[in-house]
Amino acid sequence: MTKAQEDGSPVYDDLAPPIAGVTPEVDMGGVYFMRAAPSLPFCHVLPAGNFSYGLMVQAGTLRLRVEFPFSEEIILRPGDVVGVSGLSPHLLDSPDSDARAKPSFLDLSEMTALADPDAPVRLIVGVAPQETIALSNMIVGPIYVPFDAAAEHNRRIWHALQLLEDEATLPRTDFHHPLIVRRIAEIVSLNMTRSVLARRGSRENQGIGFATSKAVMRALRAFLNEPYEAWTVEKLAGEAGMSRTRFAEEFRQLIGQPPIETISRIRLMMIARRMMATGLSVEEAAFEAGYSSSAAFVRSFQKQFGMSPARWRKRQAEKENGFV
Repeated sequence: MTKAQEDGSPVYDDLAPPIAGVTPEVDMGGVYFMRAAPSLPFCHVLPAGNFSYGLMVQAGTLRLRVEFPFSEEIILRPGDVVGVSGLSPHLLDSPDSDARAKPSFLDLSEMTALADPDAPVRLIVGVAPQETIALSNMIVGPIYVPFDAAAEHNRRIWHALQLLEDEATLPRTDFHHPLIVRRIAEIVSLNMTRSVLARRGSRENQGIGFATSKAVMRALRAFLNEPYEAWTVEKLAGEAGMSRTRFAEEFRQLIGQPPIETISRIRLMMIARRMMATGLSVEEAAFEAGYSSSAAFVRSFQKQFGMSPARWRKRQAEKENGFV
């Protein structure tokens, strides 16, 4: 299913989805959609990898437990939409399920399969197997678009998803089908981003205009393109075309965390995923992540994840195999 990049991290083949046994509805630019209708009660793990998830709730109530960048729980109800990075595994369960229940993998099917209108829980699941998108989601955390608190953006998302439902009924020989589904995915993604910005309030009223926001995101994009470079606040500020002081202030206001803390957190997550994928030793991981010693790396890792790298790797392997 996967092949290795030069740095040893996995790359998904163009036609191979990151979830074993699932056929993508469409794969153009790596984006596809699936259905899920778990039976109550349920406890499922969303497999981790270099991709992002979009969960769109059609019916029922469920709980999403996210561990990274911060530990939190989100109760999802009909009409709610949430986007999360797949770089860390997440748990999806019914609110009344036993917290000690052993999770299994969420059963997903193609969009061509008609949804059971009587199923107590129904989801549309979108997957974008692109590391840059996953890392961007890791910076801001879950992108939550509730049905009631973000009505206009939510309405546009569900209108686009209705078009997706219509497309699923058309013959696969339709030449334009992949392009249309990709455009639907773009509409969903753009309106999720709009919702986040709208609920953070007007950037102009906070002293952060549109041009400034773009400049900060340009610096973040430069970091994401070369995450293991020796980034400093000065270097990031240069990418944004700002002074060091102004960049640090406006980065914190826009992202909610200081620049170095943010990029250190993302870099640790990336190296942690590589430890899982390639079996890097602690010493090798410390060197690649730019730490002066393995002891310094372990201290930073424990501060971020609350456990040693060895324990974290074992726990993640158990989660991804549905053992905890």
